[in-house]
Amino acid sequence: MNNIFDIPADLDTPTSVYLKLAPLGPRFLLESVEQGDQVGRFSFIGFGPGLDVRSDGRSIQAGTTRIETDGSMQGLMDGLRKVLVEAPAPGPISTSIPFHGGLVGAIGFDVAHRLVGLAPPPSSRAEIQLYGPPSVIVFDHLSRRAALLHDGPDSDRLSLRREVISLLSSGLPGPNRTGGFERADGGWVVPPWRDSDVQREADLIEEVARIHGLDKLPTTLPARRSAVGRLTESQRLRRRLEDLLRDRGLDECISYSFISAHAIDRLRLGDEEGVLALQNPLSEDQSLMRPLLLPGLLDAARHNSAHGRAELALFESAHVYRWSRPLEAAPAGSPAGTAPADERHHLAVLQTQAARGSWRSEPRAADFFSARAALEAVLEVAQVDWSAEPEAQPFLHPGRSAAVIAEPKSSP
Repeated sequence: MNNIFDIPADLDTPTSVYLKLAPLGPRFLLESVEQGDQVGRFSFIGFGPGLDVRSDGRSIQAGTTRIETDGSMQGLMDGLRKVLVEAPAPGPISTSIPFHGGLVGAIGFDVAHRLVGLAPPPSSRAEIQLYGPPSVIVFDHLSRRAALLHDGPDSDRLSLRREVISLLSSGLPGPNRTGGFERADGGWVVPPWRDSDVQREADLIEEVARIHGLDKLPTTLPARRSAVGRLTESQRLRRRLEDLLRDRGLDECISYSFISAHAIDRLRLGDEEGVLALQNPLSEDQSLMRPLLLPGLLDAARHNSAHGRAELALFESAHVYRWSRPLEAAPAGSPAGTAPADERHHLAVLQTQAARGSWRSEPRAADFFSARAALEAVLEVAQVDWSAEPEAQPFLHPGRSAAVIAEPKSSP
């Protein structure tokens, strides 16, 4: 064969070819790029009932064949190499075409765990989902012609070529909302290449609405006859206290709920029980749930001091977390398991400056009296009687720390 680019496509684009090939089941459209930023010469469209490959990291399902792996990255790659040997091989082969099929698809982020020798978190979703096309249309942007590669006898390729030319000579099809879903026995069948994102009843409802047409659904507000929006008593108190601190010139700080083990060690809390550790943290600096708000305030103070703003007055109103009970295995039938965290709302203040300077007054550094003034103001708004007792904290000076004992304010 002298020239395999024997399909005229001067009136088409890769996108229009993909749409016109809808009856043949196109599965991907790849654009070639040269040197990272220049559009390449070819586009590739894979279609037809090819080889669907799915892996959960422990095994590979390729069509009807199942290959067990040991869960390691090496075992996974060895299994994929075996599948690649059995994948369709569209032809004819031409040195002028940089792509002739293989396995095309997506690799999930969980595979990155295996690259560093870690086990990814359990999931029902596939880590790898690939497709081996039996047929590929190669679109040449230079000559505005296309070539058909097919896994099979040349007679089958020529028959398929005539069908492709017939489809390309027709107009663009109307909008297709089914997304590969097919009717069967009065219902809908989810295609294999969509089963990874259609797992729950909510996913299926979303697909039915999309196929029917979201623009056809009536706009309906939820019934609110018996529901009246209002803040709870604790929410109103929290807002009053936060507004009080803002009125006193403090800036609100919002920090992460995750902290590092180093932050616990710096506060001399390393041997304290009740700190919740994450099984799969995003990083080592966010591997623990904070048991108190002080680490976030100290990080904010350190950052401001490093940028020439050592004088500050900060507060944070947020949740802290401790063990509520010993961690147990999730009970049967419970995807969420037990709730191990005792989650409470704390309010914390950190001051190095009691009052900011102005044109007629000098700034005043924070001291015991400014700290007591902030405490008294907060407890007064909260209508709480209080007393102080000596109590040591591992992160405070042993002779300059105390516990505040609070009780509801008695009626006059």
